[in-house]
Amino acid sequence: MTEKPALADLRAALDAQHVRIRALLEHVLGSAPPDRAAALSELTRFLVIHESGEHAALHAPSLAHFSDTELAGSRLQEEEHAGHILQRLAELGVDSAAFATQVDLLLGDLDRHARAEEQEELPAFAAQASAAEQQRLVGTLRRIEELFAERGPRATVPVRATPAQQRAAAARAFPGPDDDVARPGGTSGHRA
Repeated sequence: MTEKPALADLRAALDAQHVRIRALLEHVLGSAPPDRAAALSELTRFLVIHESGEHAALHAPSLAHFSDTELAGSRLQEEEHAGHILQRLAELGVDSAAFATQVDLLLGDLDRHARAEEQEELPAFAAQASAAEQQRLVGTLRRIEELFAERGPRATVPVRATPAQQRAAAARAFPGPDDDVARPGGTSGHRA
């Protein structure tokens, strides 16, 4: 019989990634203009992988099986909004006067999003999910780190690719139990 991880363990694993996202955002803000584009690329890639993994192991099961789908639905809307801000940042360019303001907006949005995931959605998930679903979330959070660490031409989620290409690759890396639920950023988990 598979044992359920403690809520504190689930929260710690998720929080570690949220802390990393905040650090990547602060790195973007603190980078000199010549390094800012690379910092934004790193942030975007980690967010794409993180959100795809969360979708497959946290949001999709919550939407498909649990009584309060509003929590997961709200988190997906927030992730979609963050994707729009990332797109806006890419369009503005790192030298734009509005760039830092948009990064600050993204930082605030992602802080609120992380808090809601950790304090609202995750406890509801832990209360209703099976031990196998909870273990899958723990494994997925580990896999997010592994995918982000991959570099070079054989990386599962390419380093040098558009966010849309990265989203598609990340979605394939995290097949969900309910692959017909829409993924963040407009990609579908459905595979042909």
